[in-house]
Amino acid sequence: LKSPVAEKSDESRPRILTLSSPVQESTDVSDKEPIGGFLEKCYYCKKKIREDGEVFMYSYLRAFCTAECRDGQIAMDNAVEKVSGKLKEMSNNVKDQNQIGF
Repeated sequence: LKSPVAEKSDESRPRILTLSSPVQESTDVSDKEPIGGFLEKCYYCKKKIREDGEVFMYSYLRAFCTAECRDGQIAMDNAVEKVSGKLKEMSNNVKDQNQIGF
C-alpha cells in the first residue's frame, strides 16, 4: 500500500524512458528512396537488377546483380578496413613519439 505522499513523489521524478513517434524532417516523399528501392540496382556496378533475376546480398541493405559484384565490394571493404587500420596504427605511433619527446 502506497501512501498519497509516495505517489506524489513518483509523479515528480523525471522519466528515464519515453516513447514517441520519430520526428520527420520533411513531408515530401519524392526525395526518399522507396521501401525496397535498394533492390532496384546493383550497389557495386549500378546496373539495374532484373525483377526475375537473382539478388546477392551483403552487409546492410546492399544488393548485387552477380556474385562477382558482391565479391568485388567485399574485397573493397576489406582493403579499406586494412588501410584504415594501418592509418590508425601510424597515428598511434606518432602520438607515442610525441609523448616521449621525439
